[in-house]
Amino acid sequence: MSYMAHETNIQELETQTAEQVYSVKQLAQRYKVGTRTINRWIGAGLFPGASKKNPTTNNSPYEITQSGVDYYENLRKAAAKT
Repeated sequence: MSYMAHETNIQELETQTAEQVYSVKQLAQRYKVGTRTINRWIGAGLFPGASKKNPTTNNSPYEITQSGVDYYENLRKAAAKT
């Protein structure tokens, strides 16, 4: 396999495995709540995998992965059933 073909395969793999990432603002709009509410929910662990965009900066915004959003939505569905 040539170097270029190998490099292309790596780029394709990275694209396929990249998970959707949401901002606090996007989730606030999605759930019709304020950004402070989303930040509280992150602090409460409702979005596992949420992380600061730049962990070395205090005011850095959070990024929330699709798997964290899925986790939260599954919690909401389970709570609605009870």
